[in-house]
Amino acid sequence: MNFLVETLRLIVFSIYYLLEALVKMFIPIRKSIAGETVLITGAGSGIGRLLAVEFAGMDVTVVLWDINVEGLKETARAMKEKGASRVHYYRTDCSDRAEVYRVADQVSPVAVRMISHDYCLSQVSFFTWPRLLPALKPEYVAKKIVNAIQTDQTYLYLPRAIYALMFVKNYLVPWDTTIRCSGL
Repeated sequence: MNFLVETLRLIVFSIYYLLEALVKMFIPIRKSIAGETVLITGAGSGIGRLLAVEFAGMDVTVVLWDINVEGLKETARAMKEKGASRVHYYRTDCSDRAEVYRVADQVSPVAVRMISHDYCLSQVSFFTWPRLLPALKPEYVAKKIVNAIQTDQTYLYLPRAIYALMFVKNYLVPWDTTIRCSGL
């Protein structure tokens, strides 16, 4: 009798959690990140700048690190134009551990929560892709990262299948060009 009850209970809970997971997969719950602290390395240009601008209107404290001071100033200006009020930027060479610790000590009084920061977006490149494959648009990547944070995803997977499709689209000769070249 006990085995039957436990098995039935297992089936009911399994169905419930399966349905809950399906609902969350198609309708993700977005959370508010207002009041939290975001540290973005490489914020002077590229995806780092785009991420900073995406976070500008979300009422978060944004700490920007980059080796390029002029780029940091430009990023901070762009963020303030979008409505950011708490933006702090520091010149930091992230390849030097001593400098990272020094700047982290400087940041602590400004953003007390940085000791246990809420989000750290780092732009570390461990390897490079062959130049034959096209890159994803930085705006697309920045939006995917911000969306992943708001929906509390542990991992963010950018679709690698796009590379193959973009390769076919960009490097194969279109059918109409083939017809024009053959004189048809």
